[in-house]
Amino acid sequence: MIKLEAFSGRIQFWKYFSTPTWRKFVKYSDDYSEIAFKYINEALNKLKSYKETEDKPLTLIQAMMVDQKLDVKDIMVIVADFLQAGIETTAHSAGFLLYHLAKNPDKQERLYKEITELLPTKDQKVTKDIYNKLKYFNACFKESLRLNPVVGGTARTLAKDVVLSGYLVPAGTLATVPYTELFTHERYFKNPFKFEPERWLDKEKKSHPFACVPFGFGARSCIGKRLAELEITLLVVELIKNFKVEYHFEDIGMKTLLANVPDKPLRLNFIER
Repeated sequence: MIKLEAFSGRIQFWKYFSTPTWRKFVKYSDDYSEIAFKYINEALNKLKSYKETEDKPLTLIQAMMVDQKLDVKDIMVIVADFLQAGIETTAHSAGFLLYHLAKNPDKQERLYKEITELLPTKDQKVTKDIYNKLKYFNACFKESLRLNPVVGGTARTLAKDVVLSGYLVPAGTLATVPYTELFTHERYFKNPFKFEPERWLDKEKKSHPFACVPFGFGARSCIGKRLAELEITLLVVELIKNFKVEYHFEDIGMKTLLANVPDKPLRLNFIER
């Protein structure tokens, strides 16, 4: 998809004839549709004889069909978006967080203490109440997203004329916000390239509220934010509760594809506690 976009700097030959990159894109899009329809059809078949109870609530797809009354085409688009926008982004965000905790054992130990205070036994699970009390975890997660945001940035078409740095920018202009440059700017963050979760807990050290918005803001912010935060919290809390995480190789950087990904393998060691 990136290679097909005009901003990639490549000539868009695919608009005039089928190119290898275009054919790959079509194939992978078809794969997404095939997987999406597979789960939609399964949900449709099960729904015919399904009776919802407290122990057996409707799945998300079934709820869309019953409560939202969406047709199959609409649901297919939503499920395909889940697959395309929710898997790689969530996985790499969790990976970067584990990497930073492995590289900063003192931060990992503080997080482990918070987790064991809230979950004193290994079989105890995160509840809504406990989730809201994971203050240091949330600080670690936000700091990881600051250093390694999910995507390279965001773009918006201006709805009205605005003045930016003394320049009048007319409505209709496409304005972009590069996340990495903004999130690591010395104007907003002291020691900007250092993993310091504590900066999000100290009210006096808190930066401008819009200096770090990895999920965007407002009506067009990331629709999957809450789901991603919940998934990563449950995964990483469970891992840190049961394992000490270590990393003993060269530093890992970041490269931007459709999402930001590690530029080296995440060769993490998990040592059972």
